[in-house]
Amino acid sequence: MRRNQIFWVFPVLMVIAPLCLALWFTPKSGVSEKQEEASVVETSLPISSPENSDSAVPSPSAKISTDNEQQNTGTPYMENAENDKKSAYVDIDYVDDAVFESIKGEYDKIDFYGQFDRGNEEEYDFYKEQYLKLLNLQATFYDSDTQKNYYLDEFSEMDFTYPKQGMTYNEKTDTFINWDSYSPSNYIYYFFDMDDDGNPELCISDNERFDYIMKYEPESDKFVLWYEIGPSGVNILGSRKLYNITGDSPPGFGYYLLDKNGGDDCTVWFVLDGYYNASTEQDDIRYMVSLPQYEDTSKNLVLTKAMTDYQDSMHLYSTYYDTPCYRVTEEQFDELTGDYFTAQRLAVENIKKVSYTYDELFGSFSEIESK
Repeated sequence: MRRNQIFWVFPVLMVIAPLCLALWFTPKSGVSEKQEEASVVETSLPISSPENSDSAVPSPSAKISTDNEQQNTGTPYMENAENDKKSAYVDIDYVDDAVFESIKGEYDKIDFYGQFDRGNEEEYDFYKEQYLKLLNLQATFYDSDTQKNYYLDEFSEMDFTYPKQGMTYNEKTDTFINWDSYSPSNYIYYFFDMDDDGNPELCISDNERFDYIMKYEPESDKFVLWYEIGPSGVNILGSRKLYNITGDSPPGFGYYLLDKNGGDDCTVWFVLDGYYNASTEQDDIRYMVSLPQYEDTSKNLVLTKAMTDYQDSMHLYSTYYDTPCYRVTEEQFDELTGDYFTAQRLAVENIKKVSYTYDELFGSFSEIESK
């Protein structure tokens, strides 16, 4: 190319170059990449809705739509790529008056209040002698779950084969416990008739990680682990009764009635499910309650058509802790649960009356030799 031919190229390039650059950086869809990503936003569900509870966990492909139509209604929906089903991410329906009265009728049959029955106190010395053998590793107990016999220092959190790290504050004794070896004096003891058979059981507790409820059976001269409570928010409500305060999301409150053998007899759940109310644009709470669920299913309420219709339409969003629940108003929730929460507060105080240190409970029998 000669020098005089080059001169006309530069003006042409000055016109064409900006046009090429503009075309190159213009997205094909006519929106920026960020806008394109914002049209369907992957997000975690607000606060603790049923959709992000254990009972209804969205698949990884689930996305919350934020298109204009849904924003106008205030009810975003969930799009599930697995089954191409639009499952309404909506407020759960309240039960009608007839359903509430059916639920209330079942709650009226439950005595939430726990009694820390002492049993036959004339037999206390005999039972203390027996339980001291267990504590001093002179006898084993049977765990029906593992179908094995254990000495206390071999079992679960009381096994110090590998010393625990750190220290724990014992409120009862106002001391710090160094968990490096087994010692009966490290624990708190609840001594009362837990299984409601007239004789006392011994609950061994570290006030943090476990409560092991031991039962002595005079007929066989054997000990059994009647019930085991781990670090799950479960606490003793009274004889054959427990309550549960979960640390899960959403928070749940459970009631358990146990049978004579420590198995489940009846279970009830209450749930305070926080969520974002799209209509009011405020954080809100769903008040959810279950029907009493009996191990003997013949005791369960026969559901009315309105109740089955409710469960059929709301089952994905109203199931907590594997239990179908019903949405009630705050006032109805208070009416159903008032006795439960009162009983819970009383239990915190009443259990102190049957709570002992090792020396308080067994001091007069200290001459029994340890293993």
